[in-house]
Amino acid sequence: AFDRLAVEPAPKSNTMVPMRAYEVPSDEKFAKARVWEDRDKGSEEDERALNGQLATLRGRRGLGDKKRIMVVVGGNKMVRKTLTKQGFVETGQPEDANTFEVKWTLAHSDINFAQVLPNQLVNHWEKSSVELGAKVGMHRNLRALKWFDKVDMDSFFPRMYNLSNPGEMQDFVDDFIFTAASSEAVRFSQGLAVTSLDPSVSKDVMKDKTADADAAADAGKKHARAVLAAAHSVVNRFFDNRTKLENREEGGIMGGVLSLDDYMHVRPDLRASYKYSEATPVAPS
Repeated sequence: AFDRLAVEPAPKSNTMVPMRAYEVPSDEKFAKARVWEDRDKGSEEDERALNGQLATLRGRRGLGDKKRIMVVVGGNKMVRKTLTKQGFVETGQPEDANTFEVKWTLAHSDINFAQVLPNQLVNHWEKSSVELGAKVGMHRNLRALKWFDKVDMDSFFPRMYNLSNPGEMQDFVDDFIFTAASSEAVRFSQGLAVTSLDPSVSKDVMKDKTADADAAADAGKKHARAVLAAAHSVVNRFFDNRTKLENREEGGIMGGVLSLDDYMHVRPDLRASYKYSEATPVAPS
């Protein structure tokens, strides 16, 4: 499996791409950054206008003088929770929709860009619409690059899937499980323990606690062999299916070839977390 990975590397991911050496920004880059920072701050007049609006709102709603104001539109529960931890509050009143320091929305139409001051923060760009301003629109347009400019988005952009599309959902499942399996092959080549036995990553999954060191070592080796056998099977089935699809050969499966069963054999330490029952072991192909 590792030899095959060396010839046909796994798709790049945030965890597998080598870290680039840190480059100290030049004075020119710092100066350019300061120009953008100053532009985003707006003028003193803009700042006075916003502070006046915020003070009026705080007084009207009985908020403290130092309370920071946010507006969160839609079901962004995690955004609301994170901003609340940072000390932000929201009134929830429609008439306060344009008085804020931070505004986070699902739709462009929920932001009145004509009234947004330079020192107010919003999560959409004006005039970008859903084609670039929404993740699903950006994903659709980046995918289309291969037809218009013969550019593969995966060559310069982190892998991205639209999970509301059943086909892309299965592509994500295959990609996720393949990445986990290929990581085990790479760890083995580097002399590292399988992830499920690495105490810095996972809890010990060895059920048989014994005082016999030799027996414990044998159990650990047996566990590692089972994980690597499953990883070997996943890597080869993923590559075999992709090759068949690319070459339009018989036997290629558009719906994907990997499943949760495969993942649980590569990461058996997570079975309890997923409330997963024992399944038939995956045999190496």
